[in-house]
Amino acid sequence: MEAFACFPRWSLCYIVGNDYDACLPEFDYLRDYFNLLSEITGSKIVTREKRPSSGQARSSLDLNIGGDIKKIITISTQRKGGQAVSRKGEAPDMVLCVEFETLPYDVYLAARGRVAERRGRVILSGTFPDDTGWSSQMWRRWLGENDEDGKSFSIPIWSNLKIFPGGLENSEIKSMRSVFTEAEWMRRFGAEPQKSSALVFPEFNHVDHVRDWVEFDPKVPVEIWLDPGFGESHYAVLAVQIAGPIVCVVDEVYVRGMFGEEVIEECKRRPWWPPSGGVIDVAGKQHHAAESQIEVWRAKAGVHLRSQRVPLAAGRDRLNSFLVGHPETGIPRLLISPKCKETAKEFTLYKWRRGVQDRVAGETPIDQHCDAIKAISYGLFDHYGAVEYPRIHRVRTTPREELWRKAYGLRI
Repeated sequence: MEAFACFPRWSLCYIVGNDYDACLPEFDYLRDYFNLLSEITGSKIVTREKRPSSGQARSSLDLNIGGDIKKIITISTQRKGGQAVSRKGEAPDMVLCVEFETLPYDVYLAARGRVAERRGRVILSGTFPDDTGWSSQMWRRWLGENDEDGKSFSIPIWSNLKIFPGGLENSEIKSMRSVFTEAEWMRRFGAEPQKSSALVFPEFNHVDHVRDWVEFDPKVPVEIWLDPGFGESHYAVLAVQIAGPIVCVVDEVYVRGMFGEEVIEECKRRPWWPPSGGVIDVAGKQHHAAESQIEVWRAKAGVHLRSQRVPLAAGRDRLNSFLVGHPETGIPRLLISPKCKETAKEFTLYKWRRGVQDRVAGETPIDQHCDAIKAISYGLFDHYGAVEYPRIHRVRTTPREELWRKAYGLRI
């Protein structure tokens, strides 16, 4: 319906699916809409239709609306993935990615690249297969401000009042809801992915913490907070500006397989260079048969980095204290620019270990997807120290005194 409503602004529309059969429902809907428009206007709009009966070949629809020639074609990505979209020698104005849960991320990237020439639109529709895939992450990111000009919408199954009169009060809806857990119900039928119970920082969400107005301010000093990953880890450098009680991550350099000297050269190309100083993991003092990372940054960039040992639990507590809303304003004290996509993504992937019956096991998270998170922890700990919890003084009472206290609210 969105594509049909926009037909005056497009000339070529792709319907992209994992296979041709997945594309056919949307293809048939659009054909029916334009045939209905033909009946209303009294003019022949659908001039040619190619719809193989087998469903295993490309379908196409040629349209003529008042002399404006338009075309709709279906594309299967089953064999070639994103290349099935990007290799076309055409510039579509509209791309409909249907059943996106079956499509790899590179298909979306290919579709986004194809509409760039005509400043077109990409519409993704489907049902979330799980709560951690690229589609779920994108949906959360597009709920709030983002530099991709994306918007997220959820259309729950009970909003279809033709099939389920009464919506949530429909007897069939109530019957189905009683079978599933609330989280599974919302994911499968409410069109809202649910956060995993194993997330280390479930408080993080794109709406509250990723703001498009968070950007480099040349009037405010910049610090860099680093976690110099090696091997399979990433080398994360975050450009941070502190504005009163708010800590803003304005940019990121997030790479893998690069040495400190190469990372420095990348940082020097950013508009916020040079920084006033920074904070690095205590491992930055280690030499590994060469100069330590602290020495490299001092010698190659003239940047002095501070470091201290930060216990994992203490670092998590300090970071969590900046994710929750401020007690007076309700606004989180840690805000991230939409440019920092990898930093925001880590918060949706950093998890505790799971044990029997999918329960959280142990007190140490899985050491993956946390390079930027660790860098933030080091920086916050350096500036604000450990979280101090007030000691609670409990008065020792006898069982009888405790019973009286509970029964009558007496302070004994």
